[in-house]
Amino acid sequence: MKTIYYFLLLFVLSFAHTSIFAQAPEIVQQPESEAKCVGESTQFKVLASGEEPFQYQWYFEGNAVGTNSSVLEINDISNADNGFYYCEVSNAQGSVDSEMAMLVVVENAPTINSFSNDQTLCQGEQMQLDVDVTAEIASYQWFKQGVENYVHYGQTYTIANTSIDDAGVYYCKVSNVCGLVSTDSIYVDIISLPSFVSMPQSTTICEGEDLTFTMEVSGDDIAYKWLANGDEIVGETASSLVLENISYPHSIIYTPIAYNSCAQIQGLNLSVNVKSIPHITGNPISQSDCGEVEITLYATATSNS
Repeated sequence: MKTIYYFLLLFVLSFAHTSIFAQAPEIVQQPESEAKCVGESTQFKVLASGEEPFQYQWYFEGNAVGTNSSVLEINDISNADNGFYYCEVSNAQGSVDSEMAMLVVVENAPTINSFSNDQTLCQGEQMQLDVDVTAEIASYQWFKQGVENYVHYGQTYTIANTSIDDAGVYYCKVSNVCGLVSTDSIYVDIISLPSFVSMPQSTTICEGEDLTFTMEVSGDDIAYKWLANGDEIVGETASSLVLENISYPHSIIYTPIAYNSCAQIQGLNLSVNVKSIPHITGNPISQSDCGEVEITLYATATSNS
């Protein structure tokens, strides 16, 4: 009799242990969405924990598909396979649904219709490079020649305030699961603005001397002109202005100007203080002497300094 009770107790404890520790399924790995080209193959996978054995039922757009497996295989993909998939996992303790996974079916590789022309910009202007593509789905990567990695991700590449370093050769790679295409090279030239490295200063010279004003300017394709009292001096298009045999008085104000196709800069107004040379205004009067008489001769002169 004791033996019967003993085995009965073991049975009850075993049943209680199974009831307490048996678990309904729990999804520990969800199926992942994918994009595939027509004709390719793919798999959706699900991984569950809990009491085995598990039963698997896959659904596509709400309809049961596939076999009793944790893996759903789709071969020779067509547009009809485009949509949402999920899996119901069940055991003796219950069931659970996986998250939705989407299969995006792409028919063709991207086709480039047009892209930006070569550009010449002034330093500080905005650069915008675009590519127009026919594609159901595509990714865009912009590259600059000489730079190892892509410099921008997106259909349009914009630099709001360009610097000289932004000049170069650019191109865009457009891809999807069906293929990759690339634009031709796009050449971007950045014209640097004129900037004074050194400017001439006002000066003082003597009457009759020569004078040279010189400006040093950095930038691309720099041109020069000089103003005299606000008016352009015809023919003076060099970085230096040479003034010969300056007369007294000299009231002209000179202005240096440098420019290119992007901007014009103006230097300081320059004045020339001319010191006059002495001018004799009165000569001594001739005199005669008698013997040892002392004679004094006088001369007068004027000057501004």
